[in-house]
Amino acid sequence: MKQALTGLFAASIAVPCAAKPSERYPRLMMHGESYENSCHPVDVDKLRKALLMSKVRSAEQLWHAVNVLLCSRDNGADVVYITKMFPSRIRRRAEGTGADPIIGTVQRSRAVVDEVIAKGQAWDATLRNEGKTVILQYFKDEVCVHGVDFMFVNRRWMISEIGQACD
Repeated sequence: MKQALTGLFAASIAVPCAAKPSERYPRLMMHGESYENSCHPVDVDKLRKALLMSKVRSAEQLWHAVNVLLCSRDNGADVVYITKMFPSRIRRRAEGTGADPIIGTVQRSRAVVDEVIAKGQAWDATLRNEGKTVILQYFKDEVCVHGVDFMFVNRRWMISEIGQACD
């Protein structure tokens, strides 16, 4: 009986791990082009190397935040980690095609954190070092590009602005 349960337990663990990369990291079709998921190990490695080469302060700390934002599968500890990166009030920018940007501030909340955590649904992610800030941009779907601005404050990276631009 013990061997049967052990075998059943091992099989139940092996099945989710046996998912094909195409299922774990779906591609996104956008404007006739196919984009690799930014959480695919090859893309994660490229993005991490680009960040490390940009010579930002505490690059590993920032990389951890970027990786959690893009690829965390809604782990409770990761949500707490990202929430602590937000100030109590955060600047939010929203833009639509042909419309003026809407800029305001919002109170830190789980809903606001959920706006930026991609949960593995991130494509065409880029990082841009702007001196005082590092800007992460990524698509969560074919309609909106999301942005998260990081700023180094008191020896740690904080999120200074969030936003999205949608068609």
